[in-house]
Amino acid sequence: MASFCGSDRLFISYDPRLKGANISPQRLSSWIVSTIKLCYELSHKPLPSQVRAHSTRAVSSSTAFLRGVPLDEVCRAATWSQPSTFVKHYRLDTRAKASTSFGRAVLSQALP
Repeated sequence: MASFCGSDRLFISYDPRLKGANISPQRLSSWIVSTIKLCYELSHKPLPSQVRAHSTRAVSSSTAFLRGVPLDEVCRAATWSQPSTFVKHYRLDTRAKASTSFGRAVLSQALP
């Protein structure tokens, strides 16, 4: 374990050739997308189009908000200083935008 302690990053390489090296943002993004795809595959559900790692931020914060988490707590958890950041850029309003297949598909998995 001591060989892994040389980095202050949360995600580091476990590959023997790069053990302990920082993981690139692109690599982390590909892992997130692969995990999302695998989850859909294992649950035998159709994969939404254009799955991207960054979309998880909108999905998770919108799901929390729709389930009753106060807006200030959603913003604090996402490190947004202003609620307008969430409202303008991340809030998925599935009730008003019934035609947004991605948001509808992902959020339907999280809501009862």
